Order: sequence, then C-alpha cells, then structure tokens
Amino acid sequence: MGTVVVAKEFRVGLRAVRERLDRVPPVEARRRGAWRGPQRLRRAVRDLVHRLGTGEDTPEGEAVVVRAGSVSWVAALPEEHRAVVVSLGDTERRLHVLVALRSREAALRCATGVRARPNPVNGVFEVLRDAFVGEGDNGRPDSSGGDGEGAGGPLSRRPLSELTDLGLPRWLAASAVRAGGPGQLVELLTDAPEWQRYVVLDLAAGDSAATVRRTYGLDPVSEGAERVDLVAAVEHPAAAMEFAVVDSPTTVDGLLEATSTDWWFYPHPVQRWIAFREWGPGPVRVLGGPGTGKTTVASHRAIVLARRRPDARVLLVVPDERRSEAMRARLAGLVEASVSRRVEVRDVGELARRVRAEASDGGPSGVGRAEAEEWRAVLQRSAELSARERAVLTPAFLTAEYREVLGGRGLAGLDGYLAADRGDRAVELDPAERATVWRLARRFEDHLRDRGAMTSSVLARTAADLAERAARETGAPRVTRYHHLVVDDAQDLDPTHWRLLRALVPVGPDDVLLCVDTSQRTTTTEQELGGPEVGESVELVHERRATLELVRTRSDLFGDLVDVGGGSGLRSGRAGPAASFLAFDTAEKERRGVVELVRAWRVRHGADGGTAVLATTAHEADVLARRLASAGLGGVRLGGVVAEGAVSVWVGTLVDAVGCAFRRVVVVGADAERLPARNLSEAGAAGFARLLERRERRLLHLACARASDQLVITWTGEPSRFLARPQVAG
Repeated sequence: MGTVVVAKEFRVGLRAVRERLDRVPPVEARRRGAWRGPQRLRRAVRDLVHRLGTGEDTPEGEAVVVRAGSVSWVAALPEEHRAVVVSLGDTERRLHVLVALRSREAALRCATGVRARPNPVNGVFEVLRDAFVGEGDNGRPDSSGGDGEGAGGPLSRRPLSELTDLGLPRWLAASAVRAGGPGQLVELLTDAPEWQRYVVLDLAAGDSAATVRRTYGLDPVSEGAERVDLVAAVEHPAAAMEFAVVDSPTTVDGLLEATSTDWWFYPHPVQRWIAFREWGPGPVRVLGGPGTGKTTVASHRAIVLARRRPDARVLLVVPDERRSEAMRARLAGLVEASVSRRVEVRDVGELARRVRAEASDGGPSGVGRAEAEEWRAVLQRSAELSARERAVLTPAFLTAEYREVLGGRGLAGLDGYLAADRGDRAVELDPAERATVWRLARRFEDHLRDRGAMTSSVLARTAADLAERAARETGAPRVTRYHHLVVDDAQDLDPTHWRLLRALVPVGPDDVLLCVDTSQRTTTTEQELGGPEVGESVELVHERRATLELVRTRSDLFGDLVDVGGGSGLRSGRAGPAASFLAFDTAEKERRGVVELVRAWRVRHGADGGTAVLATTAHEADVLARRLASAGLGGVRLGGVVAEGAVSVWVGTLVDAVGCAFRRVVVVGADAERLPARNLSEAGAAGFARLLERRERRLLHLACARASDQLVITWTGEPSRFLARPQVAG
C-alpha cells in the first residue's frame, strides 16, 4: 500500500494540457479525436493514482533515477504525456508524489533533475530541483553577486543564522540577505519550495523569526529520530501549500479537475489555522484584501465544522445566487458528499425567502423590478414634498436608508426612528425630514402590497423580523436554526441581513465566522457587518493570486482602501509584467485598441477563458461584446449562458466581475467622463453622492483585482481622478 500525493505543479500541467487542446478548432479536434483528450488523460491519471495507492505500480517507467533517498521516474499517459513521479520510503510506508505533467522529453529532463525529502531542519516535505539547489547535495553557491550588492535591502540586517535556523539552505539565506528589494527576492525564489518563498517574503516584510516559525510550524526536528514519518512531513501545514494527499475518490476528482482553483486544495498555514481553530462566542472577522484566500477559509471552515460535529447544522451564506452555485461546486470538489451535504449553502436572498415561507402565511416572496424604480413610483405620487425634500430624498438615498437604517436596526415605529443615532450616515436629517422618510416608507410598503410585489430590502426586513420573533417568543412560528454560520464576501451584506443571520444562530462557541474585504464592497453601506457585537479579528496578508507587480499597482492606486497587512501591505511571491495604462483620443480608437489587445492575447494564450473585458458602463460593455463577436473573438457576457466550446473572452461591467478571477483583464472607459459617473450629481445630498463615488472607486479596485497575471487600463481623453498619475504607454 502507498500514500499518493498530488503536487500543485501537476495540476498546473493538467490545466495547460486542457488549454492547449482547447486551441484546436472544433472540426479538427473531432477529426483527430483530441476533444476526448482531457477526459482520457484524467481517466489515466486516476488509474495511476489507484495503482500507486494499492501498490500495483512501482518505479519502473522510462527513466528511473535514484538520488538522496528518493526515486524519480516517468509514467506513461495518453497523448504522449508523461507523469513525473517521485517515490520515497520502504515498502510498508511508500510515498508517491505526482510532481509534474509534461511532454515525454520534458518529463525525462524533469525526472533527472528532481529529488524529494523532508527538510532536515524542520521536517517539512519539499521537492527540490537542480535548477534551484544545484547538482550537488550541499546546494549551489551564493549567486547574489558578491559582498555588498543589494546593501540596504529588506533582509540586510538579518543575521544569516536566523534564516538557516528556520530551514532555509545556507546559499539561499546568503543570497536573500544580499538582495536589494522585493523584486529581486521574488526572482531569487522562483524555483524555491513554496514554504521557503513565503518565509523569506514574511521576513522581508518585517515579521520576526519567532512569528514566522510559529506561523509555518517550523519547529526543529527531534535529534536522533530513527525514522522519518513521510506522511506527517507531507501533511505539515507548510508543505500543504504545495502538496495534497489523496484521501478519497472525491479528492482525486477535485484535484484532477483542471478548471478548479489551485489554492482551494493548497491552503496557506494561516488559512488552515483559522479554519481549524476552536473560536469563542461572537463573530470572528477574517479580514483580507483581494486574492488572500478568504473564500478558501470560508469553504474549509464549513467543512471542518461539519466534520467536527456530524449532528451540527452548518450554514454557509454568500451574497448572491451566482456565488452560491460556485460555492456548492467548490465544496463538492473538496470533500466527500457525506460531509458536503451537512453544509447548507444559501445566498442571502434565498435564505430570506425560505425563512419567510417557514414563518409567514404566504404573500409574494419573489423580487420584482429594481428597488429604485419602486421608490421612484412612490415619489411621483407624493406631490406634497418640498423642493428640498425632493433634492435629498432621491430613490437611491431612500433605498439605502430603508435597507441600512429602518430595516438594519429593526425600527418598528416613528419614535424609534426619531431617536435613532444616525451619526454614521453621510446625510443628516432633521426630525421633520425623518418623519417624511417614515411616511414615505409606509407608502412604499403599501405600494408594494397593492401591486403584490416584493423587493430585496423588504424581503430581508420581513425575514429578519420573523426570525427574531421566532428566537424570542415561544409561541411564534418556528424557523430552521443553525449551530454554526460562515459568511463569505460579508462586506456585500447589509445590517438587515445581519439581523436575519444573527437570529438564526444562537451565541455560542464557533457560532459565526465572517470573511470580509471592505475594499471590494459593492454597496453604499459603510457599516461593519456584525455591528457592535464583540468578536475576534484576524488578517490574511498573503496574496496568492496576483503577481507582485499587479499588487504594487493596486497599492499605488487604492492603498487606502485595503486596510490589512499593517505597514507592509499584501505580499505576493509571483512575478510578472507590470500593469499597462493606455490613453486614446476617441472612444472609437479605444474600442479598436481593446479588440486588437484581445486578439493578441488570443493568439498567445488561446481560448482559455482567462481573459476579461470590463467596462465602466453597461452600454460600453454591450458595444464591446458586439465588436469582439464581429472580430471573430467570441465574447460571453458575465453571468450569461455559455454555449458548447471554449470561452475566448468574458465581457461585463465592473460590478459584473464580483466573485470572479481571470488571468488577464482590460478595464475600459476609466476616463474623467465616465468614472465617476456624471449622474452622481443627481443622487441627492452631497454626502450621499460622496458615498456613491466611493462605491464606484471600490468597483474600479474590484475590477483591477480580478487580474492575476496581466492588467491593462484604458481611457479616452483625460484619465479618471481615481487613477493616480499612471505611466502612459507609448
């Protein structure tokens, strides 16, 4: 019997194969049979994993290389692909690591230059390549350029022993100490084991050696240990960033699904610590910027809670239907069905409808037209309003006031509203204006009742009232309650939603965990979910999606929005091209430029579904979708139905991209005419208009944060003031 491990690099290889096959035209693919290639390859890999796990397969491939206690070999797969496998241990405790998926020649080269071992200092499992350590067992010499080069770099004041005591090889520690800046460090660490990469970046960001040791669990191995536990080494929290143990058929299927995101299966030690820790009562707030793995924390936390107490009811909430479907698919790929079934995934609107159906006597629960349109109809029938009231009490303002104050605070009467502290609101209202708002709110509810209609805010408020009553009164209609609540993208929920959720989960150990990124909030609310309820907070600072260059661009443009990472900011261990800023004389030239950019990306990367065009207006998104289609580049609207075949490019607005991730993103229309939108001046009082403007800036940040590898921002005429003096490409 053996233990099988899938390295993250192997999954990257699977995805590359699929993308290469996707570039074959459909007719040609069917003629060659290539359209069956991905399925056939996954089936062969699954069979290989089974044979390795049962002991049926041994290192007898095309190349067998024995080095430093490990055996590297190549296993044949369909379509001239090969798996590079490293096997360690004796026959009783055999460990097989699927290291890489390559073409035959590349796999043979890889197998002859790779070895695996538990780190001799800390016991973390690592796969080492000759390109990184050199061909000798003692590692390559210091390549930093000699004494004094890079003096004054982020690690220049660190003693060498501080790094080597953590398990870093001496040559790497010496090179890192001499490196001049984060860019040089990232380049130096390109081929390093992932745990070494993040240890160096954390030290460079100012973390103490003791903090790093504690974060990654880098305690020294016991001296004199006779036998090394290979499974424990590969399951070490630091090794788990790069290696996943196959422990069930579900794990195999999830790991071999090339479209799923790598970091779902390879969490950072801090993410694991948050997910597995036993927390006290009250909401735990997990704060993190884009790409730091908040959704990974949410999904793993729900799984941990379901496994810890099989009889517990676990509720995992997301803001909308699209994200709930994605979360269900994620859980299905991460864990066996017997566990995933015990996690109830709901979007907050679906949850409100369910609660209302359980505890009320019927009535409409489906959401009709946009809420602002309903308010506009009410205002048109309110002839008694003064000019001042019409200027302040706009549909947008009333929508936010109803959702965040009247519903969010559960105000049942005018006296409560008059006494409510609105000091956190952007627009002050005197008592007479509050009375007018209250009267309009009652008229708004009557208007909906007469029409047999419902809006999301009224639905949430009604459900929150019913849930609170069920929790408070013995004779009230019952609603389903839960032991544990996990919320992803909690910044997009409002105070009314929090009333509903809190009423469904009693206060107790491990009751609530909220994953929050206020820099990506898509609503106007400035209130923190969870309100004044006391709880702990923890930060995620490791950007595992975007390159260092793109993180720097976002920090330059939106650094005040991302309030995590202390003074060091987010940390990325990937390198790539800098963001590009393109100015055009006319909108027509801008559109042609975008089409040519997408065409160039298509030629280079194929129809891999990794490109997105995000426009600042819905009209511009429609125009670009038509232009891309007429240019033969396809183009699928975000949220739309995908036809058979590969997606060349996704098209949508800034807000359409929430919850998505792409390799390449072009943000179109970031100019002074369109961003911020001109109609913000019609939003009412200046304070509320500023709220809407801050929301638009967050949406721009959200769109830029969708890119992992390449980001291009374009505009016509003068750039938006949201762009802080970008360097314009020639």
